[in-house]
Amino acid sequence: MARDQRNSERELDSLLAAYRDACQAPEATPEFMPALWARIDARQSSFGFLKRWTEGFIAAAAAACLMAVLMQVAPEDNKAVVYQSTYLEALTQDSTPENSIFVDVAAVAYPDQYDSAH
Repeated sequence: MARDQRNSERELDSLLAAYRDACQAPEATPEFMPALWARIDARQSSFGFLKRWTEGFIAAAAAACLMAVLMQVAPEDNKAVVYQSTYLEALTQDSTPENSIFVDVAAVAYPDQYDSAH
C-alpha cells in the first residue's frame, strides 16, 4: 500500500513538473498587478449596465407595489357609499321593458321575496 502511494506521488510530481514546463510563469514586473486589476475591472464593467438596469427595475417594482398598497389602504370619499338594496330589488324597481324579463324570472325563482317587495 505504501509502495502504491509512493508511485502515485511520483506520477503526480512528474505530471506537475511537465505542466510547469509547459506553462510559463508571468514575470513579476511592477505593472503585473495593475494590469491584472484592469482586466478584472473590464470584465466587471461589461455587466455593470445590466446591474444598473436590474436595480432600476427592482426599484420601480417596489414603488408600484407600494403605490398599490397605498391605494388600497387610503380612504376615499366615494368608498363610503353603502348599497341599500339587493340586485333583485333594483331590478324590480326598474320598470323598463328590457328588464321585464328579469322581473318575471325573479318572480318565478323567488316568489316570496318578489311578493313582499310589491
